[in-house]
Amino acid sequence: MADASDDPTEATISEAVVLKLLSHAAEESGAARPRINQGAIKATVELLRLFVVQARARAEGEAAAEGDDVIRPEHVEAAMPELFADF
Repeated sequence: MADASDDPTEATISEAVVLKLLSHAAEESGAARPRINQGAIKATVELLRLFVVQARARAEGEAAAEGDDVIRPEHVEAAMPELFADF
């Protein structure tokens, strides 16, 4: 099995992390704790994983365009407007 650092498309996000994020977002908005079934959790995990993989790939492209070998926060920031528009 490939290490997450070898192939970022193989990395996963824990269902517990997604549930915690959803619960936190509900608390921040004053809404009740969300009730979500297992299928919806799995779909949310996959959507979030794809979003992160795309963010990394686009930030890597920004870094390469600037001649950098390392992705820095400003590369991620530059990639975000288009990524949000696409998602």
